[in-house]
Amino acid sequence: MPIILSPCLFTEIGVFQAANDPNKILEECSYPEQERILTGLMKEIKTIIKP
Repeated sequence: MPIILSPCLFTEIGVFQAANDPNKILEECSYPEQERILTGLMKEIKTIIKP
């Protein structure tokens, strides 16, 4: 699952769902917002790999 870290053209080429809003890149988020995004990503990964 992509995480938008810095400005890019993801919205123009992305066919995947990003972990965060492509208009709100990770480097512009506050530390607590970054933690929420990364925790959400880990939860998604757990549901995918859980047997």
